[in-house]
Amino acid sequence: MKKKIWIIDDYLPILDSIRIVLELNHYEVEIAQDELNILDKNIKPDLLLIDYHIPGLDVDSIFKQVKNHSKLKSIPTILMSGNIDIEHLATHCGADDFIAKPINFDKLLNKIAILCPTESQATV
Repeated sequence: MKKKIWIIDDYLPILDSIRIVLELNHYEVEIAQDELNILDKNIKPDLLLIDYHIPGLDVDSIFKQVKNHSKLKSIPTILMSGNIDIEHLATHCGADDFIAKPINFDKLLNKIAILCPTESQATV
């Protein structure tokens, strides 16, 4: 079964490029350019990839909602940002990991594989 990754970023070219890379690597992907109200969804993703700077969106609040929700708190999260202080931002938000923009897709795929291993990756 494919792992499901939800991506939130306000810049469509970034969403499309990440989606394409992940789908080529056998992930199921859902994208959103604004708040993806994960708490109202019945389907639980295997990983969340969220940009830090989205106009009108309180990213800190999204991370807190996920981490405090009984059914969602175990979902790994990766923060994306072009901010030079991304490591601090990720720690502040409670993200499990971070990736700097511009995105190095090899690094992103490696981080995803660590946080969200497939059955074949888990047995290696």
